[in-house]
Amino acid sequence: MIFLLVQVAGTLAQHALGESGFYAVSIVAGLFSSASGVAAAAALAAHGTITVQVAGLGVVLNSLASTAIKVPLVARISRDRALTIRVAMALGLVMVLGYAGTFVPAAVIPTVAAGR
Repeated sequence: MIFLLVQVAGTLAQHALGESGFYAVSIVAGLFSSASGVAAAAALAAHGTITVQVAGLGVVLNSLASTAIKVPLVARISRDRALTIRVAMALGLVMVLGYAGTFVPAAVIPTVAAGR
């Protein structure tokens, strides 16, 4: 059911607001069901509603949102400040690396790998 809602919302947002609309839906979907957001992006790309590149970035944004929402959940459920800080640091690192891997230009990666 969530998958269907995300797919319909993604299609409507894409038509109304372009790529930005799809990205917004991807982020919101990540807060509730990252798997549904990923599946919807794949289905929309497979049907030609969005490009593969737009779907890929939507999946990354979905995953970042899904990761970010874990910290308040841990804080609220555990009520353990030390655990919350450890989880926030670990997930923060995951998010920074995910962001860097997505948004650092591909031209930089071979240069850094070659030690230049």
